[in-house]
Amino acid sequence: MSPNNSLVALAGTHALQNAALAINTNVQFIGVLGLENVKNAIMVQIKDRDFDGHYRHYCKIILWPTLNYMIPDHAKSKAFGERSYNFYANVNTAFANILAANYKPGDVVWVQDYHLFLVPGMLRKKIPNAKVGFFLHTAFPSSEVFRTLPSRNELLEGVLGANLIGFQTPEYSEHFLETCKATFESKVQIQGNTMKFNDRLVEVTSVPMGINFSRLKSFALEPEIKRAGQELLDKYRHKKLIVGYDLIERICGVKHKLLAYETFLNDHEEYRENVVFFEVAGSSPSFDADLETEVHKIAQRINERFATLTHQPLVFLKQDMAYPQYLGMLKVADVLMVSSLREGLNLTCHDFTICQDEALGGISTPNSPRSASAPSGDANTAAAARPSPPKQYGPIILSEFAGAASVFGKGVVIVNPWDVKQLCRAMKKCLEMSPTEKAGRHKWNMQKVDKYDAVNWFQQLQEGMEKATGAKKYLAEDMTTLKLH
Repeated sequence: MSPNNSLVALAGTHALQNAALAINTNVQFIGVLGLENVKNAIMVQIKDRDFDGHYRHYCKIILWPTLNYMIPDHAKSKAFGERSYNFYANVNTAFANILAANYKPGDVVWVQDYHLFLVPGMLRKKIPNAKVGFFLHTAFPSSEVFRTLPSRNELLEGVLGANLIGFQTPEYSEHFLETCKATFESKVQIQGNTMKFNDRLVEVTSVPMGINFSRLKSFALEPEIKRAGQELLDKYRHKKLIVGYDLIERICGVKHKLLAYETFLNDHEEYRENVVFFEVAGSSPSFDADLETEVHKIAQRINERFATLTHQPLVFLKQDMAYPQYLGMLKVADVLMVSSLREGLNLTCHDFTICQDEALGGISTPNSPRSASAPSGDANTAAAARPSPPKQYGPIILSEFAGAASVFGKGVVIVNPWDVKQLCRAMKKCLEMSPTEKAGRHKWNMQKVDKYDAVNWFQQLQEGMEKATGAKKYLAEDMTTLKLH
């Protein structure tokens, strides 16, 4: 590789691949999974035992819950905690070795996500002058939560080997800085977003990651997307559709969402036969039998109580959905509901916004659907004879604990997912929202999706790296001038 190229280390697939290649074709990806069809990618060879202990045990049983405010405190986590950290370190070492072997002077190394917390520090020891960036795609919790990890020092020291550390939101970057200060005390000095640690300066930033805006806009026009949406709309042509797309994981808030919908139907009889909640639960790498049982019981109870011979109020699918079907579903939905208890960002909001855009071609039914706000049995034959307007500009109900809330702001209806009554009010508000308000919110959201797309995200990180490694930084605390390296 020639100077000023990028080495990108990632443990799975990310939108980063398309973003990086769109800006600079001189990118080499280094990873374990999802790179089989990527040109010039380097696969890291890892023993099955190390990979299993790293990913299934330490990442998914220890790190993932902690980063999302669910401190593991059960026999399984205690048994795997210390031992699985060794496997985690082994995988990080394998990545660092491959990066060092392929590094050329002038390269910029980008390390992605919590699977590789230790890599920046390991690489720094091998190549002291390397330009290393790290980006965390998940949430980063408050200091009190992160510091419960027995290996907190090792993890933080590993990340601090980077020149630039990026997070999805300002809240996460602030939590990181506070955690470093509380953990290392006088060993660190912090001014603004700059930290001095081990005689080096590290820059901390927040840049929300998005989707490939132009690519999805183009793909949303494909006939198979419209066909998938049309089939769904034909089946539910007289209904308003609320949709959700989640994994059955505790942080996704599926249980809270269904409990709120049950309460909504109980409190609003006029909606019972006019609204369908379409919840798709994809497969999760972290199987939670107790949660699945709880969710299925609630789903079954909703349909047993409110279904009729001609109407099923909840369609609950526990399966992975093909991408065209997923986009088709978003295209014909009236409302998207995201009730995450904690989430790094949530890109479903971005997909939904693009799919609902008027310029991408709406889908309509031959006859106008009955008004969702009208009680069952009310007839309006004149309205029924008119062609229905295309589905577009559907509003979004979004948890305040998802990183996307800081991106979309006033463009969405923000809720506390723990507040069932507030979720109910949000559903009613969105179902009855005026076309003018929906259009205004959608316009705002499209601007955000365009501004914070994946390409701009990677470009901002590159610019941040140039600033972090190219200029002298000053810390007012001790007036010491250091050149970043």
